[in-house]
Amino acid sequence: MTPSSGAAGRSIRTTPVTIDGLPLPALPVLVGGLVGALAVLALAIAALRRVAHGVELARLPLVAAQDVRLDVAGPVVLQGEGPHRTRRFQGLTYRLVDRTAAQVVPARRVWVRTSVAGVARVRRGLARFDLARPGMFRLEISGLAAEPAPEDCALIVTPPAGVRLPLAIATCVLAGAATVAALIGIAWTILPVDRTPAPMIAIDPGAAIGTTKPPPASAGRQLRGDPAPAGPTRMVHWAGAGLTLTVPAAWETRGAGAALDVRDPARPSTYLVGHVVTFPPPTPADVLARVVTESAAARVQSGLSAGFTAGRWGGVDGIVTIETRDDGPAAMAVWRAYRPTSKGVANVTLLFGADAETFAPLEPVALAVLASARFD
Repeated sequence: MTPSSGAAGRSIRTTPVTIDGLPLPALPVLVGGLVGALAVLALAIAALRRVAHGVELARLPLVAAQDVRLDVAGPVVLQGEGPHRTRRFQGLTYRLVDRTAAQVVPARRVWVRTSVAGVARVRRGLARFDLARPGMFRLEISGLAAEPAPEDCALIVTPPAGVRLPLAIATCVLAGAATVAALIGIAWTILPVDRTPAPMIAIDPGAAIGTTKPPPASAGRQLRGDPAPAGPTRMVHWAGAGLTLTVPAAWETRGAGAALDVRDPARPSTYLVGHVVTFPPPTPADVLARVVTESAAARVQSGLSAGFTAGRWGGVDGIVTIETRDDGPAAMAVWRAYRPTSKGVANVTLLFGADAETFAPLEPVALAVLASARFD
């Protein structure tokens, strides 16, 4: 029996399905890819929430001076928590004193100033301290108003999120794009096709002809300047992605195996990090790149992203997005490249970020890094 939809000239697809000449895999493979993408997305969202909130080492009231015991050594982040739109943390400065050594603990700015919002409360990074040893400390706050702080404002000490936060965000975006691509493939495979011949239409020979409207190649803010690294450069080989990049010679490489981690020692807020995820068949690289491009265009229109550019860097399809925070303390250029391999499509994500004041003059450096990309 031949499957039929019950309408003249309409039937369920039983022959191999293609998109722009590229064959799609069988429906069970597409369904398996969708289940895998949804599982990765759920895990990525859970990891994002876990990293963004962090582990509470101490919870303190918002007062001018108080003692706190911290049983850890190394970097910690002081965060402020309060109602949405609270202004209690504006204009404050923070000082942490080691009571045992009677010394001020070294402090520096939070290089990724995270902001985690819930239904009624928001948490925001305020300062970062480097503890030489566990022990008792005295937290002193300057600029606090004379009136007592409301009970719903608090200070929280947590470990730093580091590169885990931008990587968790990138994984969420990637898993969401893979989910959309799998849904498109399933819909393209199972939806009925109209076999009725189309009526003849008179066409103006001078008019442009197109079957589908392609997504825009760019929108919103772009990286500015000519690709020009400042000063001497050196090459970094990222084995996990099979990628070689040219970076400023003074920058330090902290990891180039499965994940890339390069920092500017003179600017703690500046980082170049990356990770790679391989998606097994069925979804081809150009379909993934097209889905992510359409998603980026929608994010720019809705104000969730500052801008994007689609193109080819390192010889593969990809997209560069510019992400900024509403209050402007940090900016980030994210390159997502889709490289066909024997095992599937390797999604290579590279993040170039800094605080807002540093990011603008470093945009030519970001462009130079992208221009230098070479895959093995």
